[in-house]
This record gives sequence, C-alpha cells and structure tokens, in this order.
Amino acid sequence: MLVDFHMHSTASDGVMRPLDLRAANKAAGIKMMSLTDHDTIDGFMTMLKEPDLDIAVIPGCEFSSTYKDKDVHILGYAFDYTNKELNDYLTFFKESRENRIFKMIDLLVKDGYDVSVE
Repeated sequence: MLVDFHMHSTASDGVMRPLDLRAANKAAGIKMMSLTDHDTIDGFMTMLKEPDLDIAVIPGCEFSSTYKDKDVHILGYAFDYTNKELNDYLTFFKESRENRIFKMIDLLVKDGYDVSVE
C-alpha cells in the first residue's frame, strides 16, 4: 500500500489546498495520507468535512516547540483531534503567530523595507 505521511497544505506553508493535495495523492495511487501542517489541523478538518472513501486520512500536525533553547518540530500522528487541550494549544499558537507577523512587519518597515501583511 502506498502511504504519504509528511506534507503541508495552504493551511500552513504548503502550495496546494488540502482537498487538492488529497486528490493529487489519490491520483498517484496513495491509499493513506496524513497532512502535517505547521501547528494547525485546519487542513485535516477540511478533508474530514468532505470525506473521500478511497483514501484514508490520518490526523497529523507538525508541532513547533523548543528544546535546549533551539526550535524543534515534532511530528504527531493519529492523535485525538477533538481533544480540548490540544485545540486550545493550537488556537493559542495560531494567535501568537498572527500577532508575530505584525511585529515582524513593523521591524522590516523600520529597517526601510516596503512590505505589508498583504
């Protein structure tokens, strides 16, 4: 059985929308996949809402963390995507990232770059 377990969609930093990514995997003969977007399960939830019985989709996420003052990424698979604590963490992390983008833009503008959030 062909399996694909580490990919990102437009829900984080990928280039394909979740349903298009699933369709591409299906067209390639993949029978099981896990979307591991950075710190979000939004793409997985999109696929869950529009199921395709020809390809199994396993919950996945690439969680950001730190270890000994270094950024690390932890791949998680087949977890309880309805877990309240998990969803609270993902919501917190998403809000933190959204706030961080404004700080980054301000710093770039102060350094003379002509950029905006858009």
